[in-house]
Amino acid sequence: RPCEEMYCRDFKGSGVDLVAGCYEDPDPAVVQKCVDIMACVRRTGCGRIDGIWAEPCYCGTATSLDCQLAKGVNGPCKAEFEAAAGSADPVYITGKFSVRQGPTRAMANAVLLVQCDAQYCPDTCTPHP
Repeated sequence: RPCEEMYCRDFKGSGVDLVAGCYEDPDPAVVQKCVDIMACVRRTGCGRIDGIWAEPCYCGTATSLDCQLAKGVNGPCKAEFEAAAGSADPVYITGKFSVRQGPTRAMANAVLLVQCDAQYCPDTCTPHP
């Protein structure tokens, strides 16, 4: 996606390459998990809800606090997040949304790429639900 290439390769001038983090990880399983989350986000349009990016994709109608407390998590991409995190524990998953190392890196890279897409590429990467 040209827009991601332009804005997400060096996210906000931070030197963080979100495209590589999601699609170019040396571990094919990590890539697939990130691809699965991104496909769900794009299919459902959940990444554009209320300007809070990926959270509605996992939490659904649960508030941020309820989601973090494992109450009512029902997002359209919940299964993809759980698969990528290797856990069904909402406390664990929400706590790892931005941890780009270790076993949750696929999920964290997807969360950040959803943010970049929503901010810079909303019309080409994150359709309206």
